[in-house]
Amino acid sequence: MSILQASYSPALVLLSILLACVGSYTALSLAARLSLLHGRVWLGWWSLGTVILGLGIWSMHFVGMLALHLHVPMSYRFWPTVLSVLPAIAASGLVLQTANRPRLSAATLLVSSVVMGAGIASMHYLGMNAIGQPLMMVFSPGLVALSVLIAVVASGAALFLAFSLKSTGFKPSGSLQRILGAVLLGVGIASMHYTGMWATTFTAPTMNIPTSSGTQGTLAITVSLAVFALFGLLAAALIVERLFTRQQQHRDELEALVQVRTTELGRALEENEQMYLSSLATAQRSYHTLNTLSEGVMQLGSSGTVLTCNTSAAQLLDLQTEDVLGRRLQDIPLELDDDQRRRTPQGLLFQQLLDRPKEAQTVGRTRADGTYQWLSFVRHDLHQDNFQSEHLVVCMTDVTEQRENERKLHHQANTDALTGLANRHTLYEALPELLYNAAWRHTSVAVLFIDLDQFKAINDSVGHSVGDKVLMEVSQRLGRVVRQPDLLVRLGGDEFCVVLDAIKDVGDVLRVAERIHRQLVEPLQCEGHHFQVGASIGITMFPELADSAQSLLRQADLAMYRVKRNGRGGTAVFQLEIEAEALRRALVEQHLQEAVSRGELTLVYQPLVALGEGRITACEALLRWNNAELGFVSPAEFIPIAEQSGLIYGLDEWVILEACKQAARWRIQGYQIEMAVNVSALHVQSPELTLFVQRVLEETGTRPEQLRLELTEGALMLDMEEALRQLHALRGLGVQLALDDFGTGYSSLSWLQSLPIEQLKLDRSLLEHATEEPRRELVLASFVTLAQTLGMTVVAEGIETPAQLALLRHMGCDFGQGYFLSRPITPEAVLNLLSRPGDHMDAQVFGQIRSPSGDRPPFRGDGTHAGGTHADGAHADGQNNHRH
Repeated sequence: MSILQASYSPALVLLSILLACVGSYTALSLAARLSLLHGRVWLGWWSLGTVILGLGIWSMHFVGMLALHLHVPMSYRFWPTVLSVLPAIAASGLVLQTANRPRLSAATLLVSSVVMGAGIASMHYLGMNAIGQPLMMVFSPGLVALSVLIAVVASGAALFLAFSLKSTGFKPSGSLQRILGAVLLGVGIASMHYTGMWATTFTAPTMNIPTSSGTQGTLAITVSLAVFALFGLLAAALIVERLFTRQQQHRDELEALVQVRTTELGRALEENEQMYLSSLATAQRSYHTLNTLSEGVMQLGSSGTVLTCNTSAAQLLDLQTEDVLGRRLQDIPLELDDDQRRRTPQGLLFQQLLDRPKEAQTVGRTRADGTYQWLSFVRHDLHQDNFQSEHLVVCMTDVTEQRENERKLHHQANTDALTGLANRHTLYEALPELLYNAAWRHTSVAVLFIDLDQFKAINDSVGHSVGDKVLMEVSQRLGRVVRQPDLLVRLGGDEFCVVLDAIKDVGDVLRVAERIHRQLVEPLQCEGHHFQVGASIGITMFPELADSAQSLLRQADLAMYRVKRNGRGGTAVFQLEIEAEALRRALVEQHLQEAVSRGELTLVYQPLVALGEGRITACEALLRWNNAELGFVSPAEFIPIAEQSGLIYGLDEWVILEACKQAARWRIQGYQIEMAVNVSALHVQSPELTLFVQRVLEETGTRPEQLRLELTEGALMLDMEEALRQLHALRGLGVQLALDDFGTGYSSLSWLQSLPIEQLKLDRSLLEHATEEPRRELVLASFVTLAQTLGMTVVAEGIETPAQLALLRHMGCDFGQGYFLSRPITPEAVLNLLSRPGDHMDAQVFGQIRSPSGDRPPFRGDGTHAGGTHADGAHADGQNNHRH
């Protein structure tokens, strides 16, 4: 036996590999197609595909066998060759069946791979066994096992790819993947075949064996062409079936779409019919509802012609329905009043209504019964599901009651409830318009601020009800002065304002102010009480002095307050220095807020002298302020500012505390003198004053009778009841009380008897000309006698000449105070006076002054003169409410 050397035809080898790849691609495509089929169609395609794929795999093996050249004649036995086809067909059926599963588990893949690989290996080795005599074959077990393993792996890859690629169908991306998978799988199957061939050793008996003929190549090509033809037929069948299936799908989809559209159309027709019936019923109900509405409703065409209207619309217009239908809206008779026609003619009115949707147009008209009616018209467009109709709807509402309520509310908002005059709100609204008109006409506008003098005393003395009637009478008197176009306003309380329009010059304004004064000074009688009301008037003008409504009001207010500060009862025209004063007051107030904390305040003391003895019995504490920026500020300037700003409470408390501390120091030094302190009018009304005084007395150790609080008549008249309550509380502490500046206010005997005071301080104005005018001397003497008769001691303020001192001693006045006796001095200077023998004033002041009758008043001691006559004769301290 001799071993035969095998060789292979490269062309046939490549042909066999091509057959394997084409077969693999066909198998994968068929697997993808089978996943879309069901039932007998699937079974038919599976059967056909199984046979064709089996023949394809077998043909690859057969062509591979034909590619073998052993240089001896080779033949194949018929039935073994035919039988070798069966394992290939079985393996192909398994691939298609497994790929069609809904899911592929690892166990199923493994078992199927082994079975399919065994089938392919069986096909291969059965086909080799079909080779006829005299050839003998010897197999290498290792290589045979390797070929079987390759067959199993290739089968597993085929199963996995077939299962994975079935979901891609015939998409371009799926085809590309299928081609790559077919190439890999074909190469794997060919590798299995040629590995099996490598595992075989061919032998033949040693003899002269003729060489093989060239019929093998022809046979291989023939078989290959036949198989390619089968693959082509299968591919064509797949394509045709796919086209047929796609057409069937399109037909099914079209039929389904037609069915859906038919169903939808039927449903829509049914819904439209229901909607029509519903709309018809709704229209009937709407027509009935429209006729029950109190609001008038009209439907208009594009030209403004009334197409429909409800009953209320005709009734609101005092017409019949047939009188409205068919008419243009602007032609319907409304019977507008003259004022309405002047402001907006009917044609223009309804043109505005048509041009301005949803904007109410309100008109006033006189109805057929003579009553006045307000109608509100509003236009609406008809919209429905993004469709806008050419028709319009106009709604009418009777707003007469609403307008009447608005008129009442407007009247309440712009009218003073007590006097019926315009109020502050009306002033703020009307003044800018008056200024605009004046600027256009080149005329002037004047503003007069009027504040009644001492009106609070009327409320406090006879009650607010009487005070209200006084205000009503005042408003009527003011109304007699102003002209019809002018504006008379009650700002609130006892403040009024007059706005004069079309003024030529300030002389006209001053004449109006003078007429106001004459009206107000006329005696006024109310519920058995007689009053004489005065006023302080501030004036400013536009555009001469102010350029805006705000500046007008501010300037008039400043001018009025200047009159108040200068004694009330007069008129002041705003000047620039008044505004400078206001700025100065604001600056003073700003610095005054920190005066105590900065240590800028000091006290000086003016002695009170017993005129009969010439001895100092008390000192009045007077407040001084020296600011780093403002310099020395007079009490006459900063005390009123403190009272208006509320800072007076802190100043009062600081003065009381410091004065009591000083009195305590003098007491320690052996001098028991009284300390007089002025208290603000506002502070007298506060219950906190008594508590504070009690605390200061305890802290400083000052005896209550050593402290005397001085009050003015005006302070008591602010609120008499509360003032008396606080005065009695202070007297309960043991503190002495004095009435300051007596003779400048009410000076009523009954009122004086009701006050719990021990001392009366006569105002300097009573003494000023008493030495020259007998009548004034008589008045002064009567006050001294009155106070002493009531058990009060008397202090005369403003002693500035020897004659005044002699007159007071002759009258028997108890105490005196003034620059002739002593200026306000420091605590050290007071101590110097007190330390002199007998605590007496200079003999030149007392000892050498005879009374008018020639008798020498009693006098003891000879101290030196501590004061002097003020150069200009003015009493700079102890005046009115800035006595501090």
